[in-house]
Amino acid sequence: MKIALFFKINLIDELIKEVESFGFIYSENKPDIVISLGGDGTYLRSERKFPGIPKLIVRYDSICKKSEIDSLSKALKKLQKGEYKIKNNIKLETKIRRKKITCINEFSIRNRYATTALRFYIWINGERSNEIIADGIVVSTPFGSTGYYKSIGGKNFDKGIGVGFNNPTKIMKQLIISEKSEVEIKITRGDAVFNADNNPQVILLQKGETIKIKKSKNVAKFIDIQ
Repeated sequence: MKIALFFKINLIDELIKEVESFGFIYSENKPDIVISLGGDGTYLRSERKFPGIPKLIVRYDSICKKSEIDSLSKALKKLQKGEYKIKNNIKLETKIRRKKITCINEFSIRNRYATTALRFYIWINGERSNEIIADGIVVSTPFGSTGYYKSIGGKNFDKGIGVGFNNPTKIMKQLIISEKSEVEIKITRGDAVFNADNNPQVILLQKGETIKIKKSKNVAKFIDIQ
């Protein structure tokens, strides 16, 4: 089995030796499994680099809600014994100016400047809302429901797609809709920035621009240690 490591610490030689000591081959060329060493953000970056390859999260950071295992050697021992399952988590996808973008956690649209709110419409399966005034909107997967979506008042959920409103001028219920739904958002006023999974490469949205969000055919594969 080929294993790659994804991390931000500078102990690569030592960690590679540890991987190989359990009989695995270390390779970043089409690995069978990627071990993400760090926190939640490290995992999100590892999926951008190795999309679709099963990920095992080893907690090397205090902010890591996705894994309780905090030892690389423990993780490798479990893999060696086959004491794990691979689970599929849905991704969301959209296209902005013909560029396809996916996310594991959430897509977010928010005001570029803190002094100016956004105005926008949202369609869910073709049904349009009234114009919404808010700092932004979050469209979340179940996997991401413990993150940004929850921080703006949403609740954890196991199935569906979460739609949350960031600081709206009117009280609005955070939504959980079917994963078969299509969400369409149109900015009518204000400078907006679009982000996928906390990627620092944000996209500036133009007034009148519309984006459509739906469940992706691709999935994120997550290794659950038994």
